[in-house]
Amino acid sequence: MKKFIITDSGSVCFDPETEEISTVNSRREGISRIWIAEEPMTVAVKKFGKEYELQAKKGDIIISFYDETFPSPAIIVKSKDWVKNIETYDKIQAEYEAKRKAGCTKCDACDACEGVNSAG
Repeated sequence: MKKFIITDSGSVCFDPETEEISTVNSRREGISRIWIAEEPMTVAVKKFGKEYELQAKKGDIIISFYDETFPSPAIIVKSKDWVKNIETYDKIQAEYEAKRKAGCTKCDACDACEGVNSAG
């Protein structure tokens, strides 16, 4: 079985039968936004002149694309690992924002000056 290897600097595919290594091109999939369904819900999609509904269960990932040539402007993905990554990212962002606001000495209204001291 071939092995797909992901590193900090790229990705390759190794075929142990032939001992060949080949490059694997990554792709940008045109993802616009990602949400996690917090409860079962109907997702009404109205983009690029297309209208349809998706049924999401709690924990499903809802992905919207910005490329209007795609057959589906939005899709549902089920992946516990991806959800964990999104939740970890959200937690890190919230911690960063709390630290930024706590360290802001410019004024008393951090929400009013969004972006001030955002360099971290």
